Amino acid sequence: MESKVEVKEVKEVELGGEVSGFLVISSLPSKALLEKSLPKFFENVKIGLEVIRLLQGYFYNRLGVLARNFYNEILPRYTIKTVFGYILPPEFLNEFTREVEALKKEYEEYERDLVDFLLNGKIPDGCSDRAKFYPEYLEVVKRYLQTEKIEVPEIASRVRVDIIPFVISRRIVEAIAGEELQRQTERLISETKREIFEAIQREIEEQLKSILQRLKEYQTKRINHFTIKALKKDLDRIISIAYQYNINSERVKILKDIKKEVDEIAEKKITVEASGRLGALLANISEGSQ
Repeated sequence: MESKVEVKEVKEVELGGEVSGFLVISSLPSKALLEKSLPKFFENVKIGLEVIRLLQGYFYNRLGVLARNFYNEILPRYTIKTVFGYILPPEFLNEFTREVEALKKEYEEYERDLVDFLLNGKIPDGCSDRAKFYPEYLEVVKRYLQTEKIEVPEIASRVRVDIIPFVISRRIVEAIAGEELQRQTERLISETKREIFEAIQREIEEQLKSILQRLKEYQTKRINHFTIKALKKDLDRIISIAYQYNINSERVKILKDIKKEVDEIAEKKITVEASGRLGALLANISEGSQ
């Protein structure tokens, strides 16, 4: 069944009042830290090729995985991407902060493993089981590593995720002397507010498309409690963002209708009937938008 949902674009955005939130600025350690200094210690050393392979395998990849976890999972889950950075709605501050703290601990563990490997030749516990390292080989590696002075690059201290609170309000303009400066500031405030609202609306649009696609898929496969829980979590998130920024477009109304149905399914635990009910809801949405 093809969804025919089409929703009129919201052309007017209410820009009055204050807009607040947090600007997220981040900087994470890159693989260049390992590439810069470590390989030179193993030039013309036969066993060093294996050591470098482990660095380029487990340690290089792990550093990339940690960064992707932040940029591809954590940031999109809690923030809205705008042209001037990532905006964190106030409601998600505590959850976002907890996730960032957990990520920092992973970087600390990574650095401990790196130090333990470079100084003692210890293979990390998280290294693939398929990698075979014989005791004799490790002893040779340890002896070599101990004869060379290796400065292990700092990793954990380079993890920076700054959360800067902001409030955009025309009241600020009242304290500014000079009409021309006031006009410029008012224009900048209006443009910034509009960009934030447009970014939120883009996020709402993307989430609605994703949720409608999932509804179509649910008509042809069995739905369990975890499926409904995940759908409910995504709906709660995007509707909460819309509520915080006073956006009540047609798209948001559709999301609220879906949420109402999903909440009832989740509360009554009627997952057996869920696919039929959600399919009927999708059909009603399609008919109503024609």
